[in-house]
Amino acid sequence: MDPFYALMIFMSSLWALLIFADRLVAASVRAAKSLCISKTVIGLTILAYGSSLPELTVSVLAAEEASTALSVGNIVGSNIFNVLGILGIIAVLGHLDVNIKDHAITRDTRLMVGVGALFASLLYLNGGLGTLTGAILSSMLVVYTIYVVREGSKKCERMEKDYTISLPKELGIMLVCLVGLILSGHFTVLTAVNMAELLGVSEWVIGATIVAAGTSIPELMISLVSARRKEYGIALGNIVGSNIFNILWVMGLASWISPLSIPFNAIRIDLAFLGLSSLVLLFYISRERFTRLDGIAMLALYAIYIRYLLA
Repeated sequence: MDPFYALMIFMSSLWALLIFADRLVAASVRAAKSLCISKTVIGLTILAYGSSLPELTVSVLAAEEASTALSVGNIVGSNIFNVLGILGIIAVLGHLDVNIKDHAITRDTRLMVGVGALFASLLYLNGGLGTLTGAILSSMLVVYTIYVVREGSKKCERMEKDYTISLPKELGIMLVCLVGLILSGHFTVLTAVNMAELLGVSEWVIGATIVAAGTSIPELMISLVSARRKEYGIALGNIVGSNIFNILWVMGLASWISPLSIPFNAIRIDLAFLGLSSLVLLFYISRERFTRLDGIAMLALYAIYIRYLLA
C-alpha cells in the first residue's frame, strides 16, 4: 500500500475510533443517569472503561492478527501517556493545582501500581501472557468493578433519576458504537502494521507512540473537561481506572483470545517507565497536591521516554 494512502486510512480510522468512543461514553453516561448511578462510580467505571475502548479494540484485533508487539505496545504506551502526558498537560494548565483528598483515588492508584507490577512480573516469569493468565486478569477486573460499585453505593450522593432519558435508545446507540469501534479498530491495526513495514519502524514503536497517543485522546478530553469543571475525582479516576482496565481487561482479553509472547528483555525499559509513571502519580496523590511544576516534570519524563523509543 502507498505510504500516503496508508497514513490517510490510519488517521481516518483513528478519528472514527475517537468519534465512536465519544458517542459511546456519552450514551453510557446518559444510561447511568437513567439508572441513578453516582458520578463517582461513573468516573471510575463507565467513563474509565468507555474511554479505554479504543485501546481494547486495537489491542484485541492486533492480537488476532498475531501482532503481539503492537497489542502490548499500545497498552504500555497508553498507560504511560495517560499518567505522564495527560495529567502532565492538565497540571501545567493549572487545572490540578488544588488540594486532592479522595480515599477512593488513593486506594485505586495503589491498586494501579500493584496491577502494573503483576503485569511486569508475568511477562518476566512467562515471557508473555497465556490463555489461563488472561482469564485470571479479566476475572480480577470483574471483581474490582463489583467492589468499586458496592463501595461507591455506600458513600456516594445518589443522583436523581432522569426520566427524560430513554434507556433502550441509549443502549441501542451503545451497540452501534461498539460495532463502529470494532470496524475502525480493524483498519487502524492493519494500516499501523503496514506503515511500520513501509517505514522500517518496529510495531512496538508504532504501538507505543502514535497508536497509544491516538487511542488515549478520549481519556485526555474526559479528564481535561472534568478538571476544568472542578470534578477532580472524575479526572483522576478516569486515568487510574483506564490504566487498571487496560492491563486487567484489555491484556487479559487479548491473551485469552490469542496468547501473547514477547521477550521481557526487549521491553524492560518500557516497563520500567510504566512502573515509574505509576509511582510518580502515587507520590503526587499521597502528597495531596499537583502543581504546574509537577506537570512540567511529568511531561519532561514522558519526553525522555519518547526519545528513548526513537533512538
